[in-house]
Amino acid sequence: QKQAKDFLLKEPNFFVYLFDLLKMEKSQPSFIKISDLNPESRGVNLVAKVVSVEEVQSKPRRSGETLKTVEVLIGDETACVNLHAVNEQIDLMQPGKFITIRNGKVNMIQNFMRLDVNKWGAIREGAEETFTGDVKEATNMSKTEYELVTPKKRGGGK
Repeated sequence: QKQAKDFLLKEPNFFVYLFDLLKMEKSQPSFIKISDLNPESRGVNLVAKVVSVEEVQSKPRRSGETLKTVEVLIGDETACVNLHAVNEQIDLMQPGKFITIRNGKVNMIQNFMRLDVNKWGAIREGAEETFTGDVKEATNMSKTEYELVTPKKRGGGK
């Protein structure tokens, strides 16, 4: 170990290489359209417009806190989808507002898609300039029912 440490410290390119590793730039997120969502979508980044907000529901938790939830219809120029917003996310949900969703995921609720943003994701005010047209409300991805199909096992005998 001591020999390896001495070699690395004497190697002139070691520190240059280490410095290059540390200053590597983060890759830019890729944003998708709502019509590109599928039941297995994870790590979803998109910009959408809030179309409608249902009434806020409050549910008591065991810890004594109250969990506020709301179903929101969001859309872009390709389609719409239901978004499940909780607590502080609800403040951004006003019809006509643009939002940016980072690291969202699709959950299947009774065979229908719903977009969720948990503690690893974020919802922020969106950039209107990235939005190129009107919301396509006719295509609601959350109204399409999906069925889980399991492949048949292939038997190797009688």
